[in-house]
Amino acid sequence: MSITKKKTRITKLAENATKTISWEKILEEFLLFKKAEGRSPRTLKDYGYHVKLFFKRYPEMFLSDADELKRNVIEYMAEDVKPAYYNNKLIYLKIFFEWSIKRNFLMIIH
Repeated sequence: MSITKKKTRITKLAENATKTISWEKILEEFLLFKKAEGRSPRTLKDYGYHVKLFFKRYPEMFLSDADELKRNVIEYMAEDVKPAYYNNKLIYLKIFFEWSIKRNFLMIIH
């Protein structure tokens, strides 16, 4: 009899990164990286605006567990806004969080 394990995807925050660096510092590094990629001043401003707005509403998110982070992102995205604004929020947060994962500020374990 064979027992198969169900594959699960676990997301957790990088323990050592969150203790030594704030989301503000991570955003600063992210914006510098995007500037080096040649992003326009308007795009950089929009990245900063949307990421800061998220963390203003959920100030401890980078120090929280992954489930709470996921729930708050969903809550943030569930706001009743115009489609274009929704898409901007989605794109800017997605790119910021993906970059944070690639730089090990957030960690995804499969």
